[in-house]
Amino acid sequence: MSIFLVVMRDLVVKSLEAIKVRIEGDDHSLKSVFRNKEISEFKKTLASDTIKFTQELAEGLSDERLREKVVSRLLEIQKNAHLYCQERGLSLGQFGLEINQLILMVQTLYSKLHDFNMLDMPITPNPFVQLCHYSAQYLSHRVYHSNTMSLNVELSKDKEKLLKLNIDNCKFELDGLDRSNQNYKQHYQVRILQAIDKIRADNEQACQKYRSNIGIPLVNLMFFQAISASFSLGPQLGYIDIFMQRAKESIEKQVLEFEPFVQAAEAYAQYDKQEALVARPQ
Repeated sequence: MSIFLVVMRDLVVKSLEAIKVRIEGDDHSLKSVFRNKEISEFKKTLASDTIKFTQELAEGLSDERLREKVVSRLLEIQKNAHLYCQERGLSLGQFGLEINQLILMVQTLYSKLHDFNMLDMPITPNPFVQLCHYSAQYLSHRVYHSNTMSLNVELSKDKEKLLKLNIDNCKFELDGLDRSNQNYKQHYQVRILQAIDKIRADNEQACQKYRSNIGIPLVNLMFFQAISASFSLGPQLGYIDIFMQRAKESIEKQVLEFEPFVQAAEAYAQYDKQEALVARPQ
């Protein structure tokens, strides 16, 4: 199972579940008297069926084919919902906008993992793969919350740049390790943990750049003296620090029994040729 499949599946399922909750809430709100409950049920069924479709995606497909299948499915349910509403003289409503946004999120996530060289990367116990997995979870989190979080755009770009730079540097150094050394796996694991610490330190430095220190005059009533206090306003360490902490904890718990990382993009290519033999979920 690839990293993209796992994080994309989580993104799609989470988004469709949120759409169902939104529809259910609207049906029980003050404006429910103006809503067509039959259409609401149809849209929720489309969302539920697509959740099932996404959860049953064949693991043998390349990430490109997985993306194509999910986007195609989302376009299909959007079209079906539009026709269903049109037959009843109503517009598609918010559902259409939500599906458009979800398609954009899937495309954006795919593009980000492509930029990070994480496509067609099977999830294994290898510590470098674990670092990539948690990094992909962070990127997916940013994509999912892109419209609901107040983001400092420049800081967001800086965080992704420092994450990619440290992962690329880590991979370069791992490739240079001597595999014949009896302590190779220990050195391999230590280098990845050092990369995680560097990501967290660089993130803290990036956040600090966008913080402002503000001094406030106060009065010491006991001694009738003017004193001042200062505090910082600005971004906190955020979710990149949380996901890197999780990656560190996961890797530190691992027994040093893993195979060196090998990019598996070529291995995945063979599955596209055999796609007709793969059972497709209905």
